[in-house]
Amino acid sequence: MPAASPDGLRLHGVTGAGAIISGADGRQRLVAIGRDVLPGLTLVQMRVDHALLRSATGDLRLDFTGASASAVPSAPVASAEQDDTLRYRLGLAPHRVDGRVVGHEVRAGAALPALAAAGIRPGDVILSVNGSRLDEERVAELAWMLANSDRTEFEIERGGRPLRLSPPR
Repeated sequence: MPAASPDGLRLHGVTGAGAIISGADGRQRLVAIGRDVLPGLTLVQMRVDHALLRSATGDLRLDFTGASASAVPSAPVASAEQDDTLRYRLGLAPHRVDGRVVGHEVRAGAALPALAAAGIRPGDVILSVNGSRLDEERVAELAWMLANSDRTEFEIERGGRPLRLSPPR
């Protein structure tokens, strides 16, 4: 039987990297699998329609409408998407200018075929994808964006020069 619902938790979305959850204060944040949503309450699994949280007293299913007392099986988020998300996180390093993250640099030896198809090479700094700045949250969503977008445009910096690149259709 799932644990009692902590007051105020709401599920806003799921990605290959984690779940977007808000607390009683209403602030949304991306919580990675294995991380605490609240002290002692850990995100252990995501499904298409809910997230599963674990505490010392049991499991809690957090639906998009709030906590639920029943556990209903549903399709898991594709593990291939989670693998791709991890690959992007490991293959891209935050690029800082004056102490501020302005994009992510492709690491040497990173196996990122979707980026290579767009002409992106190791050492390139990806500044934005489809007009959105590439911050930590976007890196976590990059695999999903590439798999689900009809057209993807990257704004990069190569050797100090800005470029726009898109993979062939």
